[in-house]
Amino acid sequence: MAAGKSRIKRDAEYYFQNIDTDIRNSLTTKQEWEIKKALNNALGRPTRKIVDVRFTIPLIFSRFFFVLFIGRDLRRQKRTYDLPGEVRTANIIFGSFILACMISFAAVTLFMLLYLLKSAMGINIFPNFSLSKHIKQILFN
Repeated sequence: MAAGKSRIKRDAEYYFQNIDTDIRNSLTTKQEWEIKKALNNALGRPTRKIVDVRFTIPLIFSRFFFVLFIGRDLRRQKRTYDLPGEVRTANIIFGSFILACMISFAAVTLFMLLYLLKSAMGINIFPNFSLSKHIKQILFN
């Protein structure tokens, strides 16, 4: 998200204000309170995310958005409906792919940090072999 932009707080009060004014004014205090209570239950509680990635991909005729959240699941109830088999399978495949990418990224990052540390200390594990020269030869020849 760009600096300076703020998100609208979409709580029960925000959605309640979207109700037609005449209808909203005709509600009793108890009805108003019950509607807000139902909205709060439907919206859930916002939680801090470990990873919060949001961006859009503008194409010629349309825009697509990408959202990735990783954090604790504080929902009180499990889903009250079953997902179709193909959706469940797609979720498992996509989740496994994301997990494999994250583990691969962490492994490569750790390897590179250890390699840079080894190089900075002047340690040569294999005589007459330099990984950086080998990689340059593969990439640029």
